[in-house]
Amino acid sequence: MSIMKFFGDPISPVCRSVMLFLAANDIQHEFVLIDLKNRDTVNNEAFAAINPNQRIPVIDDNGFILTESSAILRYLAVKHKVADHWYPTALQDRARVDEALSFFPQNIRNGCFFHTCILPLRTGKPRDEVRCAELRASLKLALDFTENSLLKGKKFIGGDNISIADLQYLGEITQYLISHNEIYKGRPNMEQWMQDCESTLAPHFDKVFFKLRNVQASGHLKAEIDVSP
Repeated sequence: MSIMKFFGDPISPVCRSVMLFLAANDIQHEFVLIDLKNRDTVNNEAFAAINPNQRIPVIDDNGFILTESSAILRYLAVKHKVADHWYPTALQDRARVDEALSFFPQNIRNGCFFHTCILPLRTGKPRDEVRCAELRASLKLALDFTENSLLKGKKFIGGDNISIADLQYLGEITQYLISHNEIYKGRPNMEQWMQDCESTLAPHFDKVFFKLRNVQASGHLKAEIDVSP
């Protein structure tokens, strides 16, 4: 039986979520870099044959190809029988994690960073300020919901212990650090949650986030994204 392959790039927020899970649970795998800077998801024909959707992350578990980060996280949690807090077996506890995972796309991961920082760089055209303003407003509402509902009275999104939902949110929220925006600031529950995630995931946090820190230091994606409460 061959070792599982994980196709990704640590600059991708959804890839970082899976990378953190793999590291925190000491799951053996072979990392295959699909370099987003070089647009490998489009230009790498071998990868396109693995995932015709041409997106990362992807795992190849002995011929079983699985895409989409939340599906991958659920699959790995169940297959490897990791500690229950990652993806609880109790029905209502699992439902809370699934609820947060369902809210994540289009709300926390709503495209604000992409439209503000990546699309103008990729196309060479000015950003659509109207669209970016709409996305900032939507993101602000999602962050307020996370602060006032998902994290109300809880250390982590699923309760007292970290779960795969936290990894998804962490991956996307930290993406804004590249543009020099700490979008969790001004929200006390989220600020404490960030600290708790970082300490709980040590030493893996720094290892997974090394590429993000390098891009952040370069400053070429710096932009003002005000989603303060």
